[in-house]
Amino acid sequence: GLVILSIETKFYAAHRNQHLNDKCFAVHGHRYGVVVDFEYKAGNAGGVTVLFSKLKEEVELLIKELDHSILADRKDHDLCDVLGNKAFSRYNTFGHATSAENICAYILNWIHGRGLPAVAVHLRETDTAVITMRLEDLNEWPK
Repeated sequence: GLVILSIETKFYAAHRNQHLNDKCFAVHGHRYGVVVDFEYKAGNAGGVTVLFSKLKEEVELLIKELDHSILADRKDHDLCDVLGNKAFSRYNTFGHATSAENICAYILNWIHGRGLPAVAVHLRETDTAVITMRLEDLNEWPK
């Protein structure tokens, strides 16, 4: 049968959503919680499907890039102009708004692009808000 293995991690990042006319228009930060679900066929004779440490190691490659950085939409020229200042050395730019939905899709796309059998990513933006992106819905979101 199939099993779902999940890896949980977190990262801290700042962003803003220049498309909103509310508090999220201002640059602000989050402690993003991330859970990645992987689907595998059940383990070998010894019961081991895959080493959790190997999955965690792969996921952490991306998390290290995002952690303690500013996430910016390349089309957000005001923010990108400020980020051009060398004082802001930790930032990542994207070809889309840095909404929770888009960040979640980005993470799933990145992991899936590495050939890992990720089937869903759950992104916690706040204590009370979690978004889940499933692999079958990924093609509807920006890369």
